[in-house]
Amino acid sequence: LMRGGEARARELIQVNTAGGQGAAPTLLAVGSEGRIQAQTILPNTILTVGRRSYRSENTLFTVKASITNQRFLIVTATGSIEVQ
Repeated sequence: LMRGGEARARELIQVNTAGGQGAAPTLLAVGSEGRIQAQTILPNTILTVGRRSYRSENTLFTVKASITNQRFLIVTATGSIEVQ
């Protein structure tokens, strides 16, 4: 469980839940070859892979974020999000 603050890693960040209802954002950041995996991402959580970032506005479940074929792709239980 991570609420607020930052977690940075070169290859992998794996959490059950990240984010919270407060004003302070939570940042999960990995290198361009890394990936982020989470069971639940709450609003106001920033996912960063390499130089690309995404801020969640809604709760996301079963999340896998990585750069695939030079695209920042976030795969969730309800579908995929491609970040430009």
